[in-house]
Amino acid sequence: MPDELAPPDGSDPDGRELDAPRPSRELLMTQQEIDAAIGFEEPRRASAPGLRAMVDAGAGPREPLPLLPVVFEDLVRRLPGSLRAVFGGEVEASLGSLAFVRYGDAIESVVLPAQVVTFRAEGWDGSGLLAMGPDFASLALDVLLGAGRGLLTGRLAARPFSVIEQSILTRLADVILREAEASFGAVTPVAFRRERVEADPRLAHLAAVGDMALAVSLSLDLDGRSAPFTLIIPLSTLEPVRGLFGRSFAGAKQGRDPLWSGHLATELWQAPLEAEAVLHECSLPLRRVLDLAVGDTLTFDMKPDDLVEVRCGRLPITRGRMGRVEGRIAIQIAEPVATPRRLGQELAE
Repeated sequence: MPDELAPPDGSDPDGRELDAPRPSRELLMTQQEIDAAIGFEEPRRASAPGLRAMVDAGAGPREPLPLLPVVFEDLVRRLPGSLRAVFGGEVEASLGSLAFVRYGDAIESVVLPAQVVTFRAEGWDGSGLLAMGPDFASLALDVLLGAGRGLLTGRLAARPFSVIEQSILTRLADVILREAEASFGAVTPVAFRRERVEADPRLAHLAAVGDMALAVSLSLDLDGRSAPFTLIIPLSTLEPVRGLFGRSFAGAKQGRDPLWSGHLATELWQAPLEAEAVLHECSLPLRRVLDLAVGDTLTFDMKPDDLVEVRCGRLPITRGRMGRVEGRIAIQIAEPVATPRRLGQELAE
């Protein structure tokens, strides 16, 4: 219809209103960006951001475990000495991430193909796994099978390991578990015993997918090449000894203010303290005590050279000999002053 014949009110000749053009709806965020912000993107990571991090934060241990990083730092110091004899050269180890994550996320983060060694933690009544991915296997096998130091073959990127390769990696896993056992043994006795070898971490059913686990990423550095491997221990395995890893260790300041500590120590050393010397104690019937009168004599079972006990409140501090100095009764200390630990034991008794 020509424009001049169109109705001025925006309707067609039959009287129906024309549809107004709808505004275009543009998405502010794509679905991939939304998943990444929430923390449920694929592939899943061991430390997810956003809402996923908030959900997982309440599932891990609430109390700090300061000895866990110390144990793995000790493991990093131990590994080069043991693996140097295996590789026949200088080896360096480093600690990557250490976090409590969902067990399902931890095993999904393992790169395949992998050599997964499950072990039994005797003494903790639980199990764990050691996962060595293709980068670790490629580095270890290239050096041990004579491919040349510093060369990157990449031949293990898309195929499962052979029987010989599995045997070599299992030997390396035994060395790592032995050193991990020694590092954990400084806190609590434990023995890591290898149980079985799997090609996929999902076949190692150590915990439910939603359970929390300790995921530790470590790596070996050899001739400029770095090879990561992962140690996964379910939280249920650490539960019997979790209190031991929550203790403080030597050198930890625990956030104390040194200025306040020095002021408190100064004031304590200057605080007045009342002490009393006890010549003798005896038990008398109440009737005898009530019948005491002026002039009665109480006999003490003591000798002139017997020691007198010095007390602070009801705590015995030391003992000494009674004498006189410048017209005043004095006590000459004859035994060492009790230590705070001994005083605490006597107070508890």
